[in-house]
Amino acid sequence: MTLKSVFLFTVFLSGYKVFVAQTPFPYEQTWKKIDSLIKRKGLPKSALEEVKKIHAAAKKEKQEGQWVKAVIYEEALRTGMDEDITKARMQFEAEIQSAPPRVAALLKSLESEQLYFYLQRRRYRLTDRTEVKNDTSGDISTWTSGRLNKKIRELYLGSLINDSVLKQTDLTLFDAAILKGNARNLRPTLYDLLAYRALVFFENDDPEPPMAEDAFSMDDPAVFLPAASFREFSFKATDTSSNHLTALKVYQDLLKFHAEDAKPDALVDADINRISFVNRYAAMPAKDSLYWAALELII
Repeated sequence: MTLKSVFLFTVFLSGYKVFVAQTPFPYEQTWKKIDSLIKRKGLPKSALEEVKKIHAAAKKEKQEGQWVKAVIYEEALRTGMDEDITKARMQFEAEIQSAPPRVAALLKSLESEQLYFYLQRRRYRLTDRTEVKNDTSGDISTWTSGRLNKKIRELYLGSLINDSVLKQTDLTLFDAAILKGNARNLRPTLYDLLAYRALVFFENDDPEPPMAEDAFSMDDPAVFLPAASFREFSFKATDTSSNHLTALKVYQDLLKFHAEDAKPDALVDADINRISFVNRYAAMPAKDSLYWAALELII
């Protein structure tokens, strides 16, 4: 073999190595295999092993959408195998610690949802439990409804912390993990998606915790103000742990975020949802007339 031939052969091998190293993981093909294992063959454990392969590849290749989808599938498969809720939460927590900001935000939202469903299913068992101050137990089965609510609230708020990053993240980045629906224009960014997921919890009227003397009450007509005025209104309330007050502040932020949008779709949708929410829980004279006036203004 001549020197020139050796050189060309070496270049070919080097190019081949680079090509092999850059070949992406076959996500679509593997997901089809996983769906077949679950739906057709009834083999959840085998499916879980395949999901773990996707999970590892997605982390290595920084494919954030595939990463989140893998976590969702892992959680669903483990739940189907009756895995302990405390163990599942520990896995979530470990994953959040190692995840980049956008993935961590979604995982916090998913963990919040998991705990919220757990609370809803067992609410009747928890009503008689006495709150324990400074309880640090990691066993969720021993937690009171108050501690669960506090943790859920903390996680949902945590999912919205890096809002400057979330507001600049188009949802197409996470298409692999999202059911698109037919109204993507109403949830254009990752922040929108996470905010509305959090609102499912914050809008919930949870009567279980004892009503504090300074408990927030939606009795100020300002909650029906036009969007431009409402988003700048300062609610003077001492009960900062109120879910309803938090929901109002999330709506304020959504309305500020979309105030200058070229198309008002997301802005109008947020405003309609805000008005519908406050109409459910507001307690004041002439509430009905304020509600209709607010809707007519949007129209």
